[in-house]
Amino acid sequence: MSWNYVQNFDSLNNGDLTGQDSWVKSVGLISVQGAVKYAGDKALECNVAPASNNDYTRSITPTAAGSMYFAFRKTSIPTLHASFVFRQNSGTKFAIVFPGLIEGDGVYLEGSGGVMNPISVGLSADTWYVVNVEFDAAGQPNKARARLYSNGSWGGFTAWLPSFANFTQIDSIRLNWGGEGGTSGTIYFDSITGTDPTDGQEEPPPDEEPDAAALQAKINAAIVALHSVINNLSS
Repeated sequence: MSWNYVQNFDSLNNGDLTGQDSWVKSVGLISVQGAVKYAGDKALECNVAPASNNDYTRSITPTAAGSMYFAFRKTSIPTLHASFVFRQNSGTKFAIVFPGLIEGDGVYLEGSGGVMNPISVGLSADTWYVVNVEFDAAGQPNKARARLYSNGSWGGFTAWLPSFANFTQIDSIRLNWGGEGGTSGTIYFDSITGTDPTDGQEEPPPDEEPDAAALQAKINAAIVALHSVINNLSS
């Protein structure tokens, strides 16, 4: 399955995303910045105020089936509500919903009838997560599924979830981020791609057991050196 829109935001100017790379703002402010990012030099940032709404859309080359990835991070769990929406003809087909008051501290795939299919729960603030979404208008008619990369490994896929409405292709995407419950915080977003951005990321090597022979050799050398010092002091 292919996904044709790739954006790591590195080549964009700092400041409002609208007007850059064909992104269009409906309301609010989502900005390009370089202080906090998942990879590369830049990522998106949205400073969310209580009861605010920040909404941006972008058309993409229509695709009937795809596997795509993106990274997100939040400073407040679970009071910042955010979603990445997949659309056709401006109509929502399915969405990835990040933590909000309704959903708790998880990330969810939302589909037909507003059903929330949990991808993962127990997320932490100030931590980068990567979501992988697959959709197929024909092979898995009008359905999508998703999984989460966390703590160095991929979780399993959700079941295939029916979309809000039938679709033949996805032709636009939408970022909709807001605050709930009278609180504020910051949402970061990075690395929209059709290839796994976690490839090549290595976990820290496990602690190795010391080599017994090498350790004994060091001990023997230290003993010899100590005897030499003692002999010199005695002479």
